Amino acid sequence: MYNRHKIDIIIANININIEKIKQFYVVFSDIDNFKKINDQYGHDAGDKVLTTVSNILKRELRQDDIAARFGGEEFLIILNDMTKDKLNDEKAYNIIEKIRRKIESSYIVYQGNKIKVSMTFGMVSSGGYKDVRKMIKEADEKMYIGKRSGKNKVVFDSYNMTVNIDEISKSDDMFNE
Repeated sequence: MYNRHKIDIIIANININIEKIKQFYVVFSDIDNFKKINDQYGHDAGDKVLTTVSNILKRELRQDDIAARFGGEEFLIILNDMTKDKLNDEKAYNIIEKIRRKIESSYIVYQGNKIKVSMTFGMVSSGGYKDVRKMIKEADEKMYIGKRSGKNKVVFDSYNMTVNIDEISKSDDMFNE
């Protein structure tokens, strides 16, 4: 698990070569209710949650993917298309969704208390971006959309996976007439 300094170096290198990189995904994530865990159980419990999440990320990400603790309870993930599995939107989403489910099914025991853990993820594809920092900002915004809409989810829009809300509203209106 990289720290903030190391991930900044990696981001700078990606930005230098971004035109040559086929496809990659930036995922920004945040542990749900982390402040509440720290306030209610103490910082030792919070540290155990961070360790649990870090271990799940290390175990579930592929060898060429990158994970870093970005700050506090935030993590940055970069999914690379360097393996033979031809990473695409669906595969990238499924990798992160699997991680989300693993975290959701985990818990820590601290001083006899069973503490559930969950995370919210925002994800963007590199298509059309020229700067990883802009991707991080967009992924962060998507993550906050997930937080505001109930937490413990993966928010990912791509040209293949975006649903037109206006079309849904129109079809709902047809049923209400």
